[in-house]
Amino acid sequence: MPVARHFLKPDAHALPQAADWLLQQFGPDQAAVTVVLPGRRAGRRLLELLVEAAQHAGRLLIPPRITTVGSLLDQLCVIDQPAADAVARQQAWIAALQDTPADQLAEFLPAPPPVDQLAAWAAVADQLDQLHETIAANGHDFAVVAERGESIPDFTDELRWAALADVQHRYFAALQSAGIVDPHHARIAAVESNQLAAAGPIVLLAVVDLSTLHRRVLQQLDVSVTALVHADESDADRFDDLGCLRIERWEHAVVPLDDRQVELVERPTDQADAVVRTIDGYQGSYPPEQITVGVCDDRVQPYLIQRLRAFGLPVRAAAGLDMARTRPVRLLKIIADWLDRRLFTDFATLLRHPDIEDHLRRALVNPAIESWLTLMDRYLSDHLQGRLSSDWLGDDAQRAQLKRISDAVEALIEPLIDESPRPLSQWAQPIADTLCAVYAHRPLNRFDEADRLVVETCDRLRGLLDAMIDLPAGLDRPVRATAALRLLVKHAERLAAVPPDPSDADAAIELLGPLELHLDDADALVITGFNEGFMPSSINADAFLPDALRSRLDLPDNRRRYARDAYALSAMLRSGRRVKLVTGRITTEGDPLTPSRLLFACEDDEVPARVKRFYEPRAEPPAIFPPSGELSGGITPFVVPPPPRPLTKPITKLPVTAFRHYLECPYRFYLRYALGLKPLDDQATEMDGGTFGTLAHDVLGAFAHSEAATSVQADTIQAMLNQTLDHVSRRKFGDDPLPAVRVQIEQLRQRLAGFAQWQAGWAGKGWRIATDQVEQRLTIGFDVDGEPMQLVGRIDRIDVNETTGACVVFDYKTSDRGDGPDITHSKRGEWTDLQLPLYRHLVRAAGITSEVQLGYILLPRDRKRITHELAPWSAGDLDIADEEARRVIRAVRAEQFWPPSDPPAFDDYAAICGVEQLLGFDTEDES
Repeated sequence: MPVARHFLKPDAHALPQAADWLLQQFGPDQAAVTVVLPGRRAGRRLLELLVEAAQHAGRLLIPPRITTVGSLLDQLCVIDQPAADAVARQQAWIAALQDTPADQLAEFLPAPPPVDQLAAWAAVADQLDQLHETIAANGHDFAVVAERGESIPDFTDELRWAALADVQHRYFAALQSAGIVDPHHARIAAVESNQLAAAGPIVLLAVVDLSTLHRRVLQQLDVSVTALVHADESDADRFDDLGCLRIERWEHAVVPLDDRQVELVERPTDQADAVVRTIDGYQGSYPPEQITVGVCDDRVQPYLIQRLRAFGLPVRAAAGLDMARTRPVRLLKIIADWLDRRLFTDFATLLRHPDIEDHLRRALVNPAIESWLTLMDRYLSDHLQGRLSSDWLGDDAQRAQLKRISDAVEALIEPLIDESPRPLSQWAQPIADTLCAVYAHRPLNRFDEADRLVVETCDRLRGLLDAMIDLPAGLDRPVRATAALRLLVKHAERLAAVPPDPSDADAAIELLGPLELHLDDADALVITGFNEGFMPSSINADAFLPDALRSRLDLPDNRRRYARDAYALSAMLRSGRRVKLVTGRITTEGDPLTPSRLLFACEDDEVPARVKRFYEPRAEPPAIFPPSGELSGGITPFVVPPPPRPLTKPITKLPVTAFRHYLECPYRFYLRYALGLKPLDDQATEMDGGTFGTLAHDVLGAFAHSEAATSVQADTIQAMLNQTLDHVSRRKFGDDPLPAVRVQIEQLRQRLAGFAQWQAGWAGKGWRIATDQVEQRLTIGFDVDGEPMQLVGRIDRIDVNETTGACVVFDYKTSDRGDGPDITHSKRGEWTDLQLPLYRHLVRAAGITSEVQLGYILLPRDRKRITHELAPWSAGDLDIADEEARRVIRAVRAEQFWPPSDPPAFDDYAAICGVEQLLGFDTEDES
């Protein structure tokens, strides 16, 4: 039946006009009508407008069936056999791939994964399934591609597509033997045999691009089909009989874009600021629900959300939450990682999952373990363990607590621990049991957004688990638990995003993708990411379907995408709304961006000025800040460090290392020594400088008490050091530390080899280690204004010369550079560290009353520089150091801890001091 076209006025929004037309054309009872739109969101909005229009007219609406282009064929094609779902299709593709001879497989998969790596095969299967879906949209199979490709110059993929066609034939056969059919193939068969059914009239609303198969179906139907075209009727020759674009008429069309509607900025952060400036320029003319922000480049979205919320503007991403980011799917992925690898980092990630936290609070009824996250962070910081063995490290109390936590986790995932393969369908129930153990014991409120997302995700997972259970026997291959979990997660991630709660849609600025913008009916529109590759979109690197082949197969190619986006932008600009486009020049990583070709879809004499404007240098726009320096809710955009509170009791004892911290920053000294705050997280992947130094000290401390300490033979010393290093590192890190830690242990071994050479020479000169003073904790009173301050320290070693009786106090230093005492203790003539000068007081607590020399034993990265270096300070210098120590003690007693100093290069207290916000670091967890 011929298709009728109806043109909607271009100077108004399309959806309200379409709602009025539907009511005028079909009345309030539209049960038999099918309305087809490009996207789901436009369909939801159309239904809202229909209901409003019917209520305004005092009529009861029986709504039409509203669907998308992608779902239309499923509703019109009559398929008399059960169609394979995504789970069954994936297994059929895997079977077809693994049954393909190696020489054929090599045509498109030169390095196939091992047979038992199901996740890798599933990835290839998913790629072929998507390729099959794309090509089947035009009624083709892989064999047709090989035939059509021969007409393309320099086409050399005949053998590859022939091999793919053979795989596809095996795929169809696998489904057929299981008693099911491929839905795409079945639709083609239904169209060819005219097995079509429509309940009534079909309306295509702003549908400007249809596949060959869609066209055949619409032309074969015996019901009326109307295309509602959002354009002036004078432009009718730019659209074909179905209301789709005539590509050649849009390739060179002028887009009615005014230069004042385009803002050129540098980075994604600048794009977000441009949006804020634009909205501020509206001066309250539009409420939030009448403002839409287009996000053509997804990388800009996080900055948009951050900046809009900073200014108290409600915002939400209309696309919803990707399934991969939902809590249940993340939980399944983390469990798979933990079962598969048994890495400590996976276990820590599992404990950090909010739903596992809730589960453990229920499971660990004994309150003895108050913070298992802190416990795990401390464990990783102390032991840097890679793969968890059966035994935990640490003291008895720590091991007992960690075992209780791990036992609770193991009990939760016990249904999945069995490592023996079983049919995929048989893993559905254990996975469901694990999810129920986490979620079924707590009330979930669908009106709470977080709970609503969990409920919606679990509903979708239940559908996938049902599909696993229903797998035909011929496709139900044996797999391990981790493979079953990963397959389920991948299927979940391919599902559509969970849409936001429609009940709060009226109160927020919505962020929309480029394909949703045309039919959005907000009165103010700001489009970000107006750059080539995003608007217009393009695909320039497809391994299977390059652009020339897409054109030959009549699949969407870059010409069609350009035409689609040129039309959509023109329609938006003509619709009467207020439109602003924001173009960036570089990405966050500093990579250059290309201006959109649509920017140059203008009269020829305007092109040079637009090119010059994009590339010419420009002044940075002024920085913008939230009103009154506050975010919504009265929270400041920068963290202001809380000023020190009066101490409840005075500080009467100080480590000698604390003086350096006070001289660096009194406030950070207060956080560390007055409040006892220390950094702790689970981000460590290697030993930091302190941990590396501690390991070296532990080894050298044990050496000092050994018989080798008096040896003058480097080989003897080195053998003892190697043995001790192995023992100490195994005790501290276990048998399977993190990879970087293994490397660092060997690096320390090399430094110890250099130390052995130096130690042998030093001992040969008559120097002996005072073993009774090694690593002893010493305390001495240091008088300041008649009141002693207790100094505390642990001296690495004290050496005495057997011949002269001279005494040297040594501190081991393992920094890579190997700076000497003078460099580390002073800067520009001022003391920055008082550790070594104060050691000469501490040694009195060890019974040493004679003069001592002070120095370092340097163990830098360069083995050739391993040696000792004595401090060059005179008695006068040391007196000045003592006076500086007294000044610090007086300041500490007076509680002079404010203000904070400039942050160091690596700041343990950055979050408290606001440094991360000042430097633009993101301190929030995006999950």
